[in-house]
Amino acid sequence: MCAGTRPWPGTTRRHRAVFHDELAEMLGVHVNSITNSVSALRKAECVERQRGALVITDFKKLKNVAENLIVKK
Repeated sequence: MCAGTRPWPGTTRRHRAVFHDELAEMLGVHVNSITNSVSALRKAECVERQRGALVITDFKKLKNVAENLIVKK
């Protein structure tokens, strides 16, 4: 687990790692990309973790972050 992160309620490190590994495989990216992206979205206060799930808390902010990523490319 990275420094400064807290465990997801109701999950173990193994559960979190499997989730990140599975998501990375589905998207065709490295697992570190998933971890870094989730951390960035949490810092932007777009998403939060609830009971082992990633929940969108502010769709407008999330949409803005996504649009900014598209424009930068």
